[in-house]
Amino acid sequence: MYTGIRIGELLALRWEDIDFEKKLLYIYHTITIMKNSDKIQWILGEPKTKKSKRVIPLPINILKELKKMKKRINQNLLLLRKKTNA
Repeated sequence: MYTGIRIGELLALRWEDIDFEKKLLYIYHTITIMKNSDKIQWILGEPKTKKSKRVIPLPINILKELKKMKKRINQNLLLLRKKTNA
């Protein structure tokens, strides 16, 4: 979303990789998809080159959407916990 990151980098993102205060996205991991016979494996690793590890400034509109998404996810997690504890 307007950042230029690769699909594998996008799949490897975690909330810790986003600095909401500084408006930065840290790219330190990537997912590689391997197909072995009938199985598909997702492997978390580092990007291929040192240059691929980078920090990307986040546009305000993307940052707002990420904040909304994180809030919805946290609310859903709370609901799930309440249901499992009931």
